[in-house]
Amino acid sequence: MRLLLLALVFVLSYTRDKFEGPGDSLAHGPEFRVGEELETKSEEPCIDYLVVTTNSPGHLSENGEYFGFDNDCADTFFGTTEWGGRKYEVVVNGYLERVLVFRDGNTCEQSCGRISPVISDHVYNFKNDDIIYHAKLAEPCPANYVQIGKLDRDNNIVGEDLGVSKVATIAECQFKCEELSGHQCKAFMFGSGDLKYKHGHSCKLSSSGVPTTQFGKNFRFCQRKLPCSKALRVVNAYPGELGQKGEYFGFNDLCANTFFGTHDWKNQKWHIRVGNRERKILTFKEGPHCRQSCGRITPFDEHQANDWKLGDLIFHAEGYSNEQPSQPSGAALAASFEESASQFTNFAMIIVLSGAAFGMGYYLSKFRAKSGLVTDYQNME
Repeated sequence: MRLLLLALVFVLSYTRDKFEGPGDSLAHGPEFRVGEELETKSEEPCIDYLVVTTNSPGHLSENGEYFGFDNDCADTFFGTTEWGGRKYEVVVNGYLERVLVFRDGNTCEQSCGRISPVISDHVYNFKNDDIIYHAKLAEPCPANYVQIGKLDRDNNIVGEDLGVSKVATIAECQFKCEELSGHQCKAFMFGSGDLKYKHGHSCKLSSSGVPTTQFGKNFRFCQRKLPCSKALRVVNAYPGELGQKGEYFGFNDLCANTFFGTHDWKNQKWHIRVGNRERKILTFKEGPHCRQSCGRITPFDEHQANDWKLGDLIFHAEGYSNEQPSQPSGAALAASFEESASQFTNFAMIIVLSGAAFGMGYYLSKFRAKSGLVTDYQNME
């Protein structure tokens, strides 16, 4: 009896880890309430998915680079008989892939397909009986919204915040966000935990415009746009991988011109507000150390990791102003030093690498000369 109980505990634990994933929790998902009905429909072969009948069609490859399938089923799955030579976005084992399919391929000796392009960031080895689904990506953010993060990271907030519901389209989610008074909805999330919409569309409304966590593989975070005259958006929280993540922030030059009210914002200090915090920042124009225009909190010893997050909105502080001294200030000199130090570091690295290359070339030339003498001596015999 004890063995049966232990076995049951093991199975339940394995099942939870398998479907939730390490470290996942229900708090990170769309948070449907207990008892809420999820509309799921049974999947039908050929309509909802295509089965891999062989992973070595025509013995073209033995490691599953190509996959074979049934013609009639493919006609139904792709919704046309003219699918030969076309590319489709599909889901295989939870991965979003683009495949190129061939009808009655001579080399495959049947209809087959492969990942496209041939050289990809990874290789998926198809297996017999693999299930290929239609990829149903979450609709893109509508006009007047901007996507923050990716479909599988930096795309969610913890908790329900302004509410979670099921919707048919992203336009419906947008309407729910904008019907709240006082501009209290700063962003919404739309999509699903998977790429097949197994659990339908979910819509989460947020009073914050900045994602704090991630959820699933198909969840889109849409932040409401504000005119550049009102806010400057952080588009990179780790520009040039300088220092620690979040010490510096990257932004768009054109938006900065409008936000600061001038094109001359290089090495300038500004009083700004992020959330409820008022800070002073120093901005760099096309900074070589950041590899783009960027900024940080000033003075130097006050900036630290995680000062900035992707999607942060920078507003003018109360009594907004910038400091434009008549002569170079310590901050301006420090900013110039940061840029000069970065340029010097790059220059020094070039010198070191050049010296190493020269040394290597010198020894190789000596080695080749010695080898050449030996070869010539052998030819004389």
